[in-house]
Amino acid sequence: MKKCLIVFVCLGLGASVFSCGSSDDGDDGFGYQSCAELMAGYSGCGGDLLGTWQISMACIDDSALENPMATDCPDSTLVFSLDWAGSLEFTETAMIGTFTKQAFQVEFTVPVSCLNSGTCADLQTQIGDGTTCSTADPCVCQQTDDEASGQPTSDDYTLNGNTLTFPNAVDGPDSIEFCIKGNQMAAKATAPDGEGGTTTFFILMDKI
Repeated sequence: MKKCLIVFVCLGLGASVFSCGSSDDGDDGFGYQSCAELMAGYSGCGGDLLGTWQISMACIDDSALENPMATDCPDSTLVFSLDWAGSLEFTETAMIGTFTKQAFQVEFTVPVSCLNSGTCADLQTQIGDGTTCSTADPCVCQQTDDEASGQPTSDDYTLNGNTLTFPNAVDGPDSIEFCIKGNQMAAKATAPDGEGGTTTFFILMDKI
């Protein structure tokens, strides 16, 4: 879990974006109301990112993330989500990010039949790390880790069309695509997951 958290913390604090490419200049934005809509409708188009943008939605594509309980408990489920609050200021050479909340949330459901005569309370104790589990069958457990510092950070970028790369990032994204429509920006980032694969994130922002 922490490996995923490290990846998108670095995404938020170490990614920088700017472009003078074309974009849709309509004032209505994208109209996305959910992560499902954002991830399904996203398409990179570039645009001018100069200015300050407030994060309104942050999503993680968990379709490629493995459920470690699936082999022993096929009926278990695992859902990842993000809860971010903050702003990104874009200059011609760098992004300055300030986050007041940057939480990674996990919710997993486990039937009691998978617990070898244990209970949901036993599962909560075993997992620890601030996890809370329901008492009914199936056990629904939630875990949240917030890494927001509240301090502004900055990172440089290189730009190729509507795709950005980050030569000085340590654990951040390999690349970010983006699109501006009216006063909204949508971005898609791909980052290493620490296990040889990648994780994809989507962010929706409003210009302020």
